[in-house]
Amino acid sequence: MNDPRLPLVFLQLAFAAMLFLCTRVLLRKMRVAETLAKRLREINAGPPLSARDRTSALADVVTVAVALGAILMRKQWVPRKTLHEAELLLAGANLRGETVVAGFIGGKVLLLAGLPPLAWTVARLAAFSDGTVMGAAVAGAAVALILPDFLLGRRRRRRLAAIGVGLPDALDLLVICVDAGLAFEAALERVTREIAPVHPQVAEEFSITVNALRISSDRRAVLKDMGTRLDVDFLRQLAATLAQALQLGAPLSRPLRLLAQELRREQITRIEARAARLPVLLTIPMVMFIMPTVLLVVGGPAAIQVLKTF
Repeated sequence: MNDPRLPLVFLQLAFAAMLFLCTRVLLRKMRVAETLAKRLREINAGPPLSARDRTSALADVVTVAVALGAILMRKQWVPRKTLHEAELLLAGANLRGETVVAGFIGGKVLLLAGLPPLAWTVARLAAFSDGTVMGAAVAGAAVALILPDFLLGRRRRRRLAAIGVGLPDALDLLVICVDAGLAFEAALERVTREIAPVHPQVAEEFSITVNALRISSDRRAVLKDMGTRLDVDFLRQLAATLAQALQLGAPLSRPLRLLAQELRREQITRIEARAARLPVLLTIPMVMFIMPTVLLVVGGPAAIQVLKTF
């Protein structure tokens, strides 16, 4: 009856009850906004949400995460540097909008609030030592903080690599369109449409720029935003080149052609650098797998004769 783990179990139950109540309160507050959004979609003949989507647990979790992130952003409890890094990370992964940023921040907070107690409870129920239980809680907190950034960072690196591969081809098409007599906006729109089946990532970024050019009168600011949107060097170079050429009224063909050649040279340099690392990377599998086999084939018969002799 005097089990020393009973206070810890009661503390876990209290924490779970508090988390459940907070979740229900946030859901009630979001219900009015959801109802209004549903009516607006019905008025605009938009596709309504199905009953399964409205009642799914995943939708509820996403709603709570977005509401929590919006509250944190509205109260300015998130540092500006952290918010800017999150926006760059999500933009690189092709996830944009304040709702997405709010959901990302709220999701990290929910993971940080849920994973450490869950890991601590599982380790405690498994009868591990106190040090192991604390280590499990710390590991849960580390996973909650690092895992979302790791997954989105991986997606961002893949997407930026695809943009770097397809951008020289897009610049060549842009040069052809400009030489054919099209204006810059029309040429960029034509390139976006033609390159979409081959390099959809480049087409997505060009499409954002084309839409911004349609509604903005300051083309230089739009091009600058294209360079800083993903915080990538080659896009900043392209934006600076286009802005300078448009400001001075110079032809776009020559600077774009030179920029495409420079990007291809950088790609070849990166490929050569990766190829130069191959001998070093092959040393470990050679020592672990190939050399023992060679020694066995060469020295095996001699070892067998020595064993027969003695």
